[in-house]
Amino acid sequence: MNKKVKSLILGLVVVAVLAAALVLLKNTKPAADTSSSQSSAGASAIVISDKKQDDISIVKVKNSKGELVIKQSADNNLYVDELAGLPVNNLAVMSVATQATSLSPLELVDENPSDISAFGLDKPVIETYAEFKDGSTVKMKLGNKSPANVGVYASFNDENKVYIMSTQAIGSLDFGLNNLVTLELTETITDNSAVKVNSIELGGTLRSKPLRLEAVETTAENEQAQGYGLNLYKMVSPLNSDINSQAVDEMIASAFGMNAETAAVLNPSAQQLAEYGLSNPYSTLLLNYGENKQVSIKVSQPNGGYVYALKDDIKIIYKLSTEKLKWIETLYPSVISRLVLLPNIETVEKVTVSSPEKTYVFELSGKDDKFIAKYGNTLLDAANFKKFYQVLLSISRDSVAEGTPSGKPALTIKYQYFDGRVDTIELVPAATRKMQIVVNGQPDFYTLETNVDKILSDVEKVIADKPVNS
Repeated sequence: MNKKVKSLILGLVVVAVLAAALVLLKNTKPAADTSSSQSSAGASAIVISDKKQDDISIVKVKNSKGELVIKQSADNNLYVDELAGLPVNNLAVMSVATQATSLSPLELVDENPSDISAFGLDKPVIETYAEFKDGSTVKMKLGNKSPANVGVYASFNDENKVYIMSTQAIGSLDFGLNNLVTLELTETITDNSAVKVNSIELGGTLRSKPLRLEAVETTAENEQAQGYGLNLYKMVSPLNSDINSQAVDEMIASAFGMNAETAAVLNPSAQQLAEYGLSNPYSTLLLNYGENKQVSIKVSQPNGGYVYALKDDIKIIYKLSTEKLKWIETLYPSVISRLVLLPNIETVEKVTVSSPEKTYVFELSGKDDKFIAKYGNTLLDAANFKKFYQVLLSISRDSVAEGTPSGKPALTIKYQYFDGRVDTIELVPAATRKMQIVVNGQPDFYTLETNVDKILSDVEKVIADKPVNS
């Protein structure tokens, strides 16, 4: 093939390619811009009523719990006549009023159903009526749940149209009067150290005598201990005694943050108080804290993990779980100090240890490395005497004693303080191998007889300058 023929063929190929490209371009259309149509897609919202709270004059709600009537005062505050004098949950009242007046269904189901009973609207579960300050009104009926529990069938203003209302948009319309009161019995304290409890008293039929604890005033002697959370309270009833700090802290903590699960009865009658076990309460709490804040709680005997309760003079019977309410069943043996008396040795001027056979008198003075203990004119070894002093303090409560002992003490310990106070512990023979403790004339617990044996043995050691094992 010569050169001219090759050039001719190449030219024809190029022309064919260009022609094909031109045809393709002519037959290709630009893509349509669908952004505007997509942005306008979707159904428009359905609004039956969009009134605001300030527009409301009155709202009425009928449900299985009865009828609620919510009114609006001249200064635009919602109120319920039946709740006068009771602590009202204003958010709950507002929620009911809002859900009865701000009505936007999810969708229209049927414009003209032949049988509204298929939707439960012939016998509505809930009916609402709202009247507004401009004279307009709105009504709603709620029937059966829709498929998949998306919502509830609804109709408005006596029309035949059937809609679906979102379950969330109507949840408060099932409230009764009992749902519109506050359920807080005591305030929640997030930091126990931030609130000062002045006193706490537990009573009721559970206890023969009240258990009362009072805050201990901070002094130079107890300031350090109180910094560690010790010696903050002292028991003054039924016994005068130091306390178990950990047990008391747990008990006091349970008195705060009490919230009821429900309000069982509003404005109870005397008969209802008796029926709910509150005319003669099982356990009572009187709590004084902060700047003279005070709260009083009375509860029935626990049953199935619950109690009924009254707060102060509020005319509501509450129902609450006992799960965290340690104070309800607390008795004094569980919070009393196991050790009977713990006087600071530096505050004691004289210690007298007596048995029916002999009396030992020790005079004390000084502090720290200048501490001095004398028996008569004899100067005792300070370190050894301090061990003996620990033996005296180690008298412990073993078990609860009943009644007053009749015999004479087998051992008496008397502490005389520099400020003139006196404390006396007597150990009186009682049950087998036990002594009953008597503190300042007040019968106390039993202790083991071995305490007497050890003290009488060690007192002879300390005056003879023999080692004492504390």
